[in-house]
Amino acid sequence: MSDIIKILMAVPSNKLKMGGPTTHLPYLVEYFEQSKDFKIRTFDYGSKIDGGSLITKKENLFGKLINLFLVFITFISLVIVYRPHIIHINTAFDKRSLLRDVPFSIFCFLFRQKLIFKIHGSSDLINTNDQLYRYLIKLFFLGAKKVGVLSEIEQNEFINNLGNSEKLTVVKNIVVKREISSDFGFRKDPLKIYALFVSRIVAGKGLGDLIQALPLILKAHSNFILIVAGNGPEMKTCLDLATKLEVNDSIIWLGFIANDKIPSVILCCDIFLFSSHFPEGMPMSLVEALMCGVPIITTRVRFARNYLCENTNCLFIQAGDVKDISDKVHYLISNKELQEKMKCANPKLFENFSQAKIGSEFESIYRHMLHN
Repeated sequence: MSDIIKILMAVPSNKLKMGGPTTHLPYLVEYFEQSKDFKIRTFDYGSKIDGGSLITKKENLFGKLINLFLVFITFISLVIVYRPHIIHINTAFDKRSLLRDVPFSIFCFLFRQKLIFKIHGSSDLINTNDQLYRYLIKLFFLGAKKVGVLSEIEQNEFINNLGNSEKLTVVKNIVVKREISSDFGFRKDPLKIYALFVSRIVAGKGLGDLIQALPLILKAHSNFILIVAGNGPEMKTCLDLATKLEVNDSIIWLGFIANDKIPSVILCCDIFLFSSHFPEGMPMSLVEALMCGVPIITTRVRFARNYLCENTNCLFIQAGDVKDISDKVHYLISNKELQEKMKCANPKLFENFSQAKIGSEFESIYRHMLHN
């Protein structure tokens, strides 16, 4: 092996303008581009259709198969020509991604390539009893030297349900403090209290829960405003719910917000609300709320359970519990001391996700893969 360690990394298409991986992977690539001990090359992996900003466009099955074939051919060509020491594939752990990833795992097993799958979020596929998918999961792990997940909680779920404890490792996403624009999309009234929801609007993200909680919140805080940043297939359902409950005057719908504008929106709000029913991996908007020092109310997603302490970094709510949401919002608004505590504690916690720290952790993982 040469002194320079060569990495071949699969990354989302640069056509995508939203989604967690697009906010952090460029910084990991940049870290290794600047390293004297490593050389990195990337290739597009996955959909080229932006699920948030281009919600009317979808890839049909034929298009997906053609895209997968072309990506696989590109991958094989790069392995032959570039001869990487490490192959790093960023992926999700859901049924569609699993079907896509298995051929790459089998190839790496057959040709003895050092492969790490880095999972940016996993579904309930971890708990599946479907024998076909359990077999595919075995093939997914077969060619992987390491599989990175985003919390110890997720790691334990994998081990308890699927084994492979020797391959699973906890990794983090890089979050970099960016220059924050003053263009935030709405005018702030100093007499109002603003709470922010940021997400693609799909079933399970919990926006409907927040809207249902609004009448209860407004009884105690008539100056409360819910800011909604995002769009998606459940937008009409949520709009109809807000109309039915007569709370539209207390909601500002910002629509799609580009990733680089989200911290600006967060900074203009008094509370960050994360109401997802999904287990989640490392929600980047939640991490950016830590960076901005905004008080947080969140469901017990894996990242929050792993890294956040209640009454120091956040308040926890039960997913789907409208009264609990209302009670915690009221408690936080009424507790100025707790707000100040979160504002001080959260930016310090954010420092665990710096480019230098996370880049160094991946270096260690890669070197361990090469020597084992």
